[in-house]
Amino acid sequence: MPHILLPKKEYIVSDITKYTFVIFSTSWCAPCHKLIPLLKELYSKKNTVIEFIYISIDEDNRKKNWKELMVKEQIP
Repeated sequence: MPHILLPKKEYIVSDITKYTFVIFSTSWCAPCHKLIPLLKELYSKKNTVIEFIYISIDEDNRKKNWKELMVKEQIP
């Protein structure tokens, strides 16, 4: 999953050969974090047919926390 930080830019999904799964989350959302193992398993099995995009909706002052979570959870 690409880690994308887009300050007021658009990201256009152009790979029409795959489905796109967009996951919205935050660094502080405990229920969202419980889904991480399931999402990682799904990614490992289906990344050839599904493009996974993880989007943080954290405030600017929490971006560091988001990046740390991605490293800690080994989000691909």
